[in-house]
Amino acid sequence: MNHLFFFGDFNAKHSHWNCTKSNPSGNQLFNWLEKSGVEVIAPKRATSRRSNAVIDFGITHDASGWKNEVLEEGTSDHRPILFQSSYCIDEGSLFRKTNWNIFTFFLSIIFEYWNTLVYNLDVNSFIELFSLFLSALWDRCSVYASVEKFRPPWPPSLVLLAREVNKCRRRYRRSKIPNHLENFLSVKRIFTEERCQFLQKQCEKKLSWMNENQNIWKYVKPIFHTFTSPFRGLTLENNNNEMNPNKIVEILADHYEKHFETPSYNRSNNAHRHSMCIYEEIASTPDLPLEQIRYEDVLKEWNKIRPKKSTDSADTSAFLLKKLPIQFITTITVLFNRCAEKGDFFRSAKHAKVVCISKEGLFPTVNKLRPISLLPNIGKLYERIVHQRIVSWCYAKNIYIDEQSGFTAGRRLQTRILSLIEDLRLTVAACNRPALVIFVDFLSAFDKMWYPALIANLKTSGMPTALLKWIYNWLQNRTLSINFGEAYSRTIPIFVGAPQGSVLAATLFRLHVHFLPSRFLALISHMFADDLAIQISGDLDKKFSKTIAELEARAKVTLERLGKFSDDIILPININKTKALLVHNVVAPPKPKLKFRDQPIEIVKNYKYLGIDMMPSSLKFI
Repeated sequence: MNHLFFFGDFNAKHSHWNCTKSNPSGNQLFNWLEKSGVEVIAPKRATSRRSNAVIDFGITHDASGWKNEVLEEGTSDHRPILFQSSYCIDEGSLFRKTNWNIFTFFLSIIFEYWNTLVYNLDVNSFIELFSLFLSALWDRCSVYASVEKFRPPWPPSLVLLAREVNKCRRRYRRSKIPNHLENFLSVKRIFTEERCQFLQKQCEKKLSWMNENQNIWKYVKPIFHTFTSPFRGLTLENNNNEMNPNKIVEILADHYEKHFETPSYNRSNNAHRHSMCIYEEIASTPDLPLEQIRYEDVLKEWNKIRPKKSTDSADTSAFLLKKLPIQFITTITVLFNRCAEKGDFFRSAKHAKVVCISKEGLFPTVNKLRPISLLPNIGKLYERIVHQRIVSWCYAKNIYIDEQSGFTAGRRLQTRILSLIEDLRLTVAACNRPALVIFVDFLSAFDKMWYPALIANLKTSGMPTALLKWIYNWLQNRTLSINFGEAYSRTIPIFVGAPQGSVLAATLFRLHVHFLPSRFLALISHMFADDLAIQISGDLDKKFSKTIAELEARAKVTLERLGKFSDDIILPININKTKALLVHNVVAPPKPKLKFRDQPIEIVKNYKYLGIDMMPSSLKFI
């Protein structure tokens, strides 16, 4: 839902859209506007003749450029409004049109050249040269056509038929001859039938695709995905808005340079010393070759790539990579094997082009942005193959626990939600038996993976040394640059965390916190990615008031263990977003008092866990 337009009588009053006072509907609508980032196209004068208020207006994703005029015509108690859209098509505007047949044909001709070059150049030089060549060839095979030459995505026969309909219509309008009218209606009928058949075939093709291999979810997900508005600027500390792209990227560069700096560890902490010892041991280990990569492995992962058109840090895209002739899979396999023999990763694939998504409106603060890394697609293809080997090792060694879900086949979000609901239902089924659930939020979890703790956990889990050394090399010398509009920031080094955009990031984080549930063996814990829920159940043979006191004492011990784990792997906890929920069947229960490092944890009446609203008093889930 990138574009939305609503017009009508909202019967909502708020000073934000030029009303003298606000009503409850206006306050509720204004709060929704602030959260979603959409805007109001507000008239400057009253639209209601009775209340002298602005209650008729428009809502859109971007109100800039829109004009409106309140008219006095009509006898209704609402004045009519004339809206003028800001959208127009400049006849001199151009759009990029690529001849992908020529692109593919030219690559097939020079395949032998690149297939020879992959053996003679070092892997880093080859991938940089090949990426530059693909970007340049894309430009060379593209033309910039004017808007008036643009045609809808119809087959040529249907386009010619549409032109014939317009030609017959103009002929009849000029002549008014009955034969010309009959001819026009006949051609129009043929065109309508052909167009309906074309649209029907497209619809049937889509339905057929949706019925295969659960593809329905690939179609449904983007439609029902929450709309995230692009931010237009930053809110600074003095509450002023900064909209200059060059200044914005430098502000973000300063923020993320500090965000990804090397964490300081405590030399008196035994876990830190142990992690640093293993990390230095792996660092001094010689690079070890990975198992040879097969052509079938590369082809399988290449077929899985979704043809997205967003350009990465190498100015290529997944869509462009999917246009490569099939014989280039052989060249890519050779390239990957040469890199695997060294047990290393491509140097250029470690640089990320970062775009930020706002978590809070059009003018967020720097800490209300989510950085998304656009990594070179050839490097991501290599990552996918290594990722499959890590997953295979996890399955072979049973490196999974029942309490953990997310980013793993067969361990979906629904599994974790149903498990928590069933545990709570069984707990409160007994009379006067409550359950306390602590929902823990880790602060920037993926961005705060401390490399020595990660490597130490992987070694403790028994990961093969070759894979472990490869992950160590993959983490080293990573950089990023912020992109906003046409502006780019300086290059920033990364010393902590994994890029959000790599398939390895989620799996490595899951292994990073693999031993967390073992800290709460006497309790029930549920994990989905970085979302942790700890359930403490009350006793059956005690009064409710004594049970609450016992829950409070047990929660104190649990939070101390959680704090120790957080310190050991330097993974900070966001206490402001960490909440507790008391599930019970009592009318007016006393609430336990919880603290984490002298900061109180809020006991909430309901909580949204993985998208599900939970109401504890009657164990209702909406």
